[in-house]
Amino acid sequence: MFSTKILFNLYQTGKNLLSGRGLTKYSFIRKVKDYSLSNLQTDYAEVFGNKLFLSKKGLALSISHYGTYEELEAKIMEEKIEMGNIVVDVGANIGLHTLNMARIVGNTGQVFAFEPDPSNFEILKKNVKINNYKNIILEQKAVGDKHGRTTLYQSDHPGKHRIFPQTEQAKSQVQVELTNLDNYFDSDMIDKINFIKIDVEGLEFSVLKGMKNILKNSKKIKILFEFMPENTMEVGFTPIELLNYLTSNDFKLYCMDNKTKKLLYVSNNEEIVKLCSTTNNTISRNLFCEK
Repeated sequence: MFSTKILFNLYQTGKNLLSGRGLTKYSFIRKVKDYSLSNLQTDYAEVFGNKLFLSKKGLALSISHYGTYEELEAKIMEEKIEMGNIVVDVGANIGLHTLNMARIVGNTGQVFAFEPDPSNFEILKKNVKINNYKNIILEQKAVGDKHGRTTLYQSDHPGKHRIFPQTEQAKSQVQVELTNLDNYFDSDMIDKINFIKIDVEGLEFSVLKGMKNILKNSKKIKILFEFMPENTMEVGFTPIELLNYLTSNDFKLYCMDNKTKKLLYVSNNEEIVKLCSTTNNTISRNLFCEK
């Protein structure tokens, strides 16, 4: 009988070969995928020193078998976040990085975690509770540059939901609360925020535009955000526009080298776009910036 590990490796190989070909429109392919997920995935994993209950889709299968995910991003958090810091997690999903940052800042720090999707948010609450963190403030809200309500377009993949119509991946939609960080935080809190992680599937620029006061007034803030030029363009922004917005606010931008596990300072924004637009290289699709 095949071991779970062997079956998992076969699943990953098949997934990589068939990815992007639109085959999930066939019911047989969906059934094979669902069977693989339900039989190969564990209910929870130990990641970055925390117990993490997993969703039934998305990255959960890889996390359950590898026991980790986005190790370089976690390493940057360890290096750049200090005990007692105030940090913000925009697009917290089920809490992988939320829990890690809560561990790092300790009881004297705080983590504000925003996650709009109802299913993800329920698992996020469960993960905070089972790890007994008292320094996490949970908000079931989307974050952008406006305030009110908006539509969350939901994908089959629980890490791909976003507040912008998706051409192929959106399978359902739900109304959610929307806020921006300048509106959410009181004026006396703006210059106290130390670190913000943003992962909102292409709408990172909207989040950044909704925190103008934070960017302008905080001298010590650090930002780690997903940067996928194709997603940025799909929602109506240009990648260079996003990067120029940050450098105009006195931020230095760093690519993340998966091979050396180090930050790579790149002064030319066009070069950053080029590096992050290439899928077969060692550069992470996340950027780090600080003043």
